[in-house]
Amino acid sequence: MPLRESSKNSANFTDLLKFRIDAGDKILENHLLNAAGNSKYTSHRIQNEIISLAGQVIIKNIVEEANSSKYFSVLADETAGISGHEQLSIGIRYVYDENENFTLKEEFLGFVKLDKPNADSIASSILEFLEKSGLNMDKLVAQGYDGCSTMAGEIHGVQKIIHDKYKKAFYFHCASHKLNLVINYISKITEIHNTIGTVKDVIVFFRESTLRRNLIPNIPLFCDARWSAQYKSLRSFAENFNTIFKTLFDIK
Repeated sequence: MPLRESSKNSANFTDLLKFRIDAGDKILENHLLNAAGNSKYTSHRIQNEIISLAGQVIIKNIVEEANSSKYFSVLADETAGISGHEQLSIGIRYVYDENENFTLKEEFLGFVKLDKPNADSIASSILEFLEKSGLNMDKLVAQGYDGCSTMAGEIHGVQKIIHDKYKKAFYFHCASHKLNLVINYISKITEIHNTIGTVKDVIVFFRESTLRRNLIPNIPLFCDARWSAQYKSLRSFAENFNTIFKTLFDIK
């Protein structure tokens, strides 16, 4: 979509152009003042074209870096877009060598629409996207996905299909996803489950009222999707425990 907000406000793209003019860009100012309406290049179609071209340049630079490295791995995960359609987010991970300063990089390349959520369709979409991007597939040495059978299956999973074509591309279960699964499993222990439940109830109690929210420091709500991200709420709660306890006692 173009860079624009609601109809009540001026578009972001227009604001950026005004910002450049305010910064002293006389050439741009003269162009917008004197050019014909159909040659100002500020329409939504032009904005979308600029976004698309910028994306192509970014991907080209990433691919050039990855191809200059010795190896790279592919990362992919399924997600639903705002329209509800299933799509695949694809990224790569590689070590970039710039004057012997080795930097580990993990870059997002784009989204791919999925017509069918089966292993054959997903594997085909990943390979087609990587090959069209211009990556040197001989340097593909690893695949990183979650542990569901469609992606990780040893008989006919995505990783097996890709490994059959590129023998060096071994599969590794996503470390972040593994951590999330472990923490989720640990939370079933009664003591931990009860503690987390109590902390969550206290946070919600303060946040559901503006008056109560102002009585204690801001503590973020628990992340329901990622258990590994809940440490932020727990750490903040622990740091402000005395204040929270005193405030609850005063309210009582």
